[in-house]
Amino acid sequence: MRKDINGHKSSNGSTSSIGRFSGVPPDITVACGDLINTPISINYSNNLTGACGIAGSVQNVRNGTVSYCGGTLQDIWVFTDPCGRTISASRLITLLPASPPAFTSLPANVTVSCEDVYNVNTVLNYTNGQTGVCEISGTVSPVESGSFDACGGQVFYTWSFTDQCNRSITHTMSMTIEPAPDPDWVDAPGDENLDCGGVNNPPPFIVVTNGLTGPCGININAPLVSVTQNGGTYTNKWEYTHPCTGDVFTHTQTTFTIEAPNIFVQDPDIEICAGLLLICRPLKSSISMALTRSLPITLPFRLIHPMRSCQKSCPMQEMFIL
Repeated sequence: MRKDINGHKSSNGSTSSIGRFSGVPPDITVACGDLINTPISINYSNNLTGACGIAGSVQNVRNGTVSYCGGTLQDIWVFTDPCGRTISASRLITLLPASPPAFTSLPANVTVSCEDVYNVNTVLNYTNGQTGVCEISGTVSPVESGSFDACGGQVFYTWSFTDQCNRSITHTMSMTIEPAPDPDWVDAPGDENLDCGGVNNPPPFIVVTNGLTGPCGININAPLVSVTQNGGTYTNKWEYTHPCTGDVFTHTQTTFTIEAPNIFVQDPDIEICAGLLLICRPLKSSISMALTRSLPITLPFRLIHPMRSCQKSCPMQEMFIL
């Protein structure tokens, strides 16, 4: 096989008797979207006339496969005359890869409060804007990464696509999460005065919370860490460490206890008539006396008077034994 006058291959060793092709298209390289699939006819002739003349035209046969990644096609023209002699010509078409795709409507980065975090399930479209064999289009869902908690954090959503030509496109959206609100003490006990005989009995812990649940929640049982006493005064202290800042917070309660009174009553003298009886019992009437801390106390009593009147020389006096 050898090439014809136009530089293309011919299967006949002598082109003078069978003829040759004219106007064979040259090899070409085209963009993916510029490929033309219209049949191409070329002429053949042996340049003779009359009964010896061989002339006509033949369409190409296109072989090969291409995709949006490009490829190579071959156009072949073949003619066999009535004598069984064959001529052929060919040309190569190199198809360049199609334009790579791109995402449309890209989500922007956002910053949100911890309690307003939301899931991003947006499906992104990608396309290269072409059609046919050169078209690259479709959709892709995001892949989530990163983490956050009550102290804040970052979550990333990444969309990726790799075409058959091993070309990749990627878009990443970042969500910055702000720290959750700080917690506060719940029903923390305040200072108090205990009744006489009362006991300092602080709770073993105090609830500390920011009122949220899930990853944004800060919920702590702050333990009672110390109880100190100074006389009748007690100081109770609870403590917790902020999980994000490391700061230590304390709550202090002071309780004041009233000491039991130190009662002292001087035994009074009692005068009664001979043979008569005076009894003092703590039932109905009352006596008031001054005690320590200037707190008054009242003791009830009842008098049982003599059964007969005293003589004038021995008057009855209201003196009592307590």
